[in-house]
Amino acid sequence: MKFVDPNYKMPRCKTLKNRIITQIYKDVQSDLKKTLQTVDSVVLTTDMWTSRTTQAYLTVTCHFVHNWQMMIAVITDNGANVASAVHKAGWTHYPCFAHTLNLVVKDAIKAVPQVVNLLQKCSNIVSFFHHSTKATQKLADIQKQLNKPEHKLVQSVETRWNSPFYMLDRFLEQKEPVTIALCVLGRNDLRLSSVEILLRETKTPLKWWKDHERTFPVLSCLVKRYLGIVASSVPSERVFSKTGEIISHKRNHLKGNNVNMLLFLNQNLSHK
Repeated sequence: MKFVDPNYKMPRCKTLKNRIITQIYKDVQSDLKKTLQTVDSVVLTTDMWTSRTTQAYLTVTCHFVHNWQMMIAVITDNGANVASAVHKAGWTHYPCFAHTLNLVVKDAIKAVPQVVNLLQKCSNIVSFFHHSTKATQKLADIQKQLNKPEHKLVQSVETRWNSPFYMLDRFLEQKEPVTIALCVLGRNDLRLSSVEILLRETKTPLKWWKDHERTFPVLSCLVKRYLGIVASSVPSERVFSKTGEIISHKRNHLKGNNVNMLLFLNQNLSHK
């Protein structure tokens, strides 16, 4: 800030924490409460996360299509402890569709040896480039020569959803420079002959119902109530992805209350 505006005085850390952030948090929280007072029903997702300092956190996200007030469902992963807590609270529980689908896809992949082998080969290629600075630089040089995006290859991670898809998708994008780089580096044993992935676009039906609300007024009321039920607890997972960025190695002593305010503002400040 000394170069941007020498006359500007940065607020102290305590001022930011105890006054500025706290006041913004209270303002946004108040606005959100007022909004929730006017809605018809809401849908919640929830998940748990453990920080670097082994502190446990529980997140809850709230969703609605248009107007919501009464909570009608809670979506969580397949963890028995969280599902049991929802049932004990007397709420309707739906298992996370994405979690369930992820388990189905994993089992389906394991049942097809060709797919397992393909994923393993791609993973080996990614590992080769990730563990060799020479290979990484060679790939970058070839990407420039071919006018290809200078993107790094993506590794598939067992615990990350869709990571095999992202790995294959990036490999398809970089197939030509990767193949050339492997040949130049004398690693023809890692080359793949071909990779085919079928992608399908998905579109939300909400816009259609918005355009036809007057034509189907009764059904529209049901749509507003039930179409807002999210199919997965991914929103909660995203909150904890952001938490991992906030509670870093340098900031691993943040108090839970401060973490709560920062996450709340991160998710809601833009809607204020």
